[in-house]
Amino acid sequence: MRFFRVLLYFVLFFTTHHFVLAEVSVTEIMYDHSGADTDLEWVEFYNSGSDSVNLSGWKFNDGANHTLNEPPANGGMGSLEIGPSEYIVFAANANVFLGEYPSYSGNLIDTVMSLTNTSDTVSLVDANSTTIASYTYDSTTGGAGDGSSLAKINGTWTSGDPSPGESNSSFSDSDNTSSDEGGDTDEFVSYSSTEEDADILDFIPPEEDVEILSDIVIVSGLPSTFDSLLQKNNGDLSRGGYYIWNMGDGTEYTFKPAKKFEHIYYYPGEYVVTLDYYNVDSIEKDDTDRLVVKVVDSSIVLKILEDGAIEVSNTSKFEQDLNGWVIESDNISYRFSKNSILLAGKKIILSPKVTHFKSNISRVLLRYPTGEVAYEYPKSQIQEEGTISRILPISTSKKVYSNYESIDTQSTIDNRNISANSANLPIPKNTYIYLSLAGLIILGVGSIFYTKRVLKQDKNNTKTEADEFELIEE
Repeated sequence: MRFFRVLLYFVLFFTTHHFVLAEVSVTEIMYDHSGADTDLEWVEFYNSGSDSVNLSGWKFNDGANHTLNEPPANGGMGSLEIGPSEYIVFAANANVFLGEYPSYSGNLIDTVMSLTNTSDTVSLVDANSTTIASYTYDSTTGGAGDGSSLAKINGTWTSGDPSPGESNSSFSDSDNTSSDEGGDTDEFVSYSSTEEDADILDFIPPEEDVEILSDIVIVSGLPSTFDSLLQKNNGDLSRGGYYIWNMGDGTEYTFKPAKKFEHIYYYPGEYVVTLDYYNVDSIEKDDTDRLVVKVVDSSIVLKILEDGAIEVSNTSKFEQDLNGWVIESDNISYRFSKNSILLAGKKIILSPKVTHFKSNISRVLLRYPTGEVAYEYPKSQIQEEGTISRILPISTSKKVYSNYESIDTQSTIDNRNISANSANLPIPKNTYIYLSLAGLIILGVGSIFYTKRVLKQDKNNTKTEADEFELIEE
């Protein structure tokens, strides 16, 4: 009877895999090769799902998004498609990688890669700019220049023998593969259908792996989307359980079940986001994940060209999605659509036929999706000196309002400069205190003199009234 129960278990186990969605995760990283590691960095991904995954249009991210060169470009092999239970390796230099691992025959993709030897985050980003897989490594975990790679083995990251395109193994695994006299030792143990084994299978709880899904680089002051991915050891995806988020900036969220949400970082910096997952029946956390996000100031600048076209430049080293951003001029607005990607260090030019701006415009504003002003062109002298941190919105009247005064559009440049300088002379903060004290003193002294004058007048009036009376003796 137990034999049939075990048989039924395996039948259900393997047939249910047919309905599991394709899932890609980071499984091995070579970030610090022994000796000089120039062009020797690589990252391995694994598709644990039952469907193939095509990576066309996807990006590799190590702090910035990088294009995946489709084989055979730059020495790559195979294709951008990962079949079920297959691996794919991204290499900083495909030709150098093959020189180091000549027996490798799987999917090999050449891409730009620059991993630090201390700590960094590697991610796989799909064509919709959604982070599909991500891992933040640290040199204290292993793989720091000793010839080993950092590998995910049985759900735990540790150092091990480099095995690109194959199942990972730690140093201890390789040490225990030696044969005893009289027989060989297999790497995996096969269970027979005994009663003891069937009982064990009945009580093995499913392992669960939780991952943070988010962009690595985000802009301060703007909402950024965070989500979680929970995968069980059989490949099933779940949203159940408790999810406790620590955003690294003093903010914490708790969700049951999992929830996609937005969070705003108000200041630039690097923040460590941690996610603890608890099964509904667990007291101790079942899994945890962490992600380092880099928060940067907006680096998008505008320029008006001669024909009224708008030049939009990204001066940072990170690409940026301008979805929802707005350019305004003379009460006309142009809103960027979804997936308006501006590459790092690049620029685009928007024709007046697209923006519908006039050809003789002289001033434009760039606004965040939240409505806050991100950039003004041209910048006023006061703004360039850093004395004004906030810009007023464009007026709906015939006047254009700068960040410090109302300017008549017919005024000359000289008049505007004179009025700006005269209206914005800096006033020390203590001046208001001194003026208030002086006013109180003057008011007090005046009150004293006024009171004395009233009393004196009352005294004189009393004396006059007394003199008017005459005493008559009878």
